[in-house]
Amino acid sequence: MAERDFWDNVSEWFETLLKSGVPALMIGIGWISTVATLFLYGSSANTNVAFWVGTGVGVMMILLGYRLYKVELETLAQHDKKNSSR
Repeated sequence: MAERDFWDNVSEWFETLLKSGVPALMIGIGWISTVATLFLYGSSANTNVAFWVGTGVGVMMILLGYRLYKVELETLAQHDKKNSSR
């Protein structure tokens, strides 16, 4: 069996995110946005408004994706509970 490299793992991760739906995709893109912003604008010489906007957008995407995921789980649990009582 051939060894898997970094990009194989990244592509598998994105395939899993796409299968999981919008909440997982929001969380994944939020992490990418946050990390990319930290690399681009995180040094003390470049810390400016772009750093705070980019990091804030990434963190908000992570939080909103998590909240959307929790609401989706609660809705599915209520739906399953309703269908099992029939």
